[in-house]
Amino acid sequence: KKFAWTIGLALSTIMFLHMVVVNSYSFITGIICLTCLVFLFFESAFGICLGCLFYGLFHKEKAKYCVGDSCDAKVNQAIQKISLAQIAVVIGFIGLIILTSFIFNEYFSIQPRALWAIQE
Repeated sequence: KKFAWTIGLALSTIMFLHMVVVNSYSFITGIICLTCLVFLFFESAFGICLGCLFYGLFHKEKAKYCVGDSCDAKVNQAIQKISLAQIAVVIGFIGLIILTSFIFNEYFSIQPRALWAIQE
């Protein structure tokens, strides 16, 4: 797990430097944010620690002490199967996000302003 923590610390340090210290954003911050979201999603939804999996790419031995045997491949149980209703909910949610982006498009294109600026 220390390797996974090191990955998280490195990614968060780069994000802090870009977003807070330099006050900029670029494709680098977008890629790092996407990477963090993927790592978090796999850990929370599937119980798979991608940091533990990537550990094997950089070290010859297998990762030890994976929480909950998250590094071991398992056969899906009946409760883990995806139903058509679940797929419909995901498609509906994606459609709702797209519809919301079209409805509120003019609000999303407004330039940000200073947090403590005095309004006149």
